Amino acid sequence: MRTSVTALTLLLLAPAGASAQRSPLGADRIFDGAPATGDCWGRPCPTPRNDVRWGRPRADALLTWDRIYVPGWRPSEVAGEASRPSGRREAPRPGAFHLVYLGALDAEGDVHGMGMRAAITLHDVIALELTAAGLGGSQSDGSARLETPLLAGVRVQVPVRVPLARFYGAAATGLMLRTTPHRADPDPVAIFPLQIGAGMEVGFPISPRLAIGVVFDVRLDVRVPIASLPASAGPAWSGGLAVSWY
Repeated sequence: MRTSVTALTLLLLAPAGASAQRSPLGADRIFDGAPATGDCWGRPCPTPRNDVRWGRPRADALLTWDRIYVPGWRPSEVAGEASRPSGRREAPRPGAFHLVYLGALDAEGDVHGMGMRAAITLHDVIALELTAAGLGGSQSDGSARLETPLLAGVRVQVPVRVPLARFYGAAATGLMLRTTPHRADPDPVAIFPLQIGAGMEVGFPISPRLAIGVVFDVRLDVRVPIASLPASAGPAWSGGLAVSWY
């Protein structure tokens, strides 16, 4: 009788044992990628998802077997924020600085000297130009004269190839003081100079937006004295070193 009960029990448990061998609930099922059925606090365990993508997180894909998803996080964005400076600095306005030799010729003779000229962009291709110089020469009667022009004007500048060359046209006016120390009456004379002309800057780049080179400039120089002296006109020219930024 006992033998018969034992045999009957084995026959009843055999299908369950075979099913358990075909579908074990061990770690091998998990690592193979198939879900392991079970109970998760009274509910069926959710099916793991491996299709998590960077970007906006899915509500049902926050936890996978191989990683934990952090909502709203990108590795590239985090790296960019770490390398980005806290304060944002604006790029400087394009402009130029010239250290030049200047010359001019009028009805009284020619003068030569050194000067400085700067141009700062106001809007697009429009720039403010400032010039200060010291000139000296002789007049038609052989007496010496000294001139100190202070000019301000407007420049229209067009880069040809950044940062290699720039063409510009300029119009300027201001005040010039002239004195003749070897004359009996050396009192200075105030003159209104009016200049219009064009120039070119050619540079050798030392950084992506900065160049050091040379500048050439030719203008028509009209001089209108405040006193009863006659006005005169003649060419004016300049050339020298230039530092240009774009």
